[in-house]
Amino acid sequence: TWLSFQEQGTYADFVEGLKVFDKEECGKILCAELRHILLALGERLSADEVDELLKGVEDAEGLVKYE
Repeated sequence: TWLSFQEQGTYADFVEGLKVFDKEECGKILCAELRHILLALGERLSADEVDELLKGVEDAEGLVKYE
C-alpha cells in the first residue's frame, strides 16, 4: 500500500539516520554498531542475514563507510 511505501523511507533517510552514530563525522560508523542497528531496529534482520550483508565491508579499523 501507499502508506507502507512511505514508511520505508529513502536512501537519504537511511544515511541521515546513520549520521547519528558517526561521532567523528567521517562518513563511517563502527561495524559493531551497524550490526546492532540492523538486529535491533526497524525491519529486524536475523543474525545470519546481517552477517551476510556486512561480509567484506568492514575496514581494518572496524568501520563501515555508509555514504
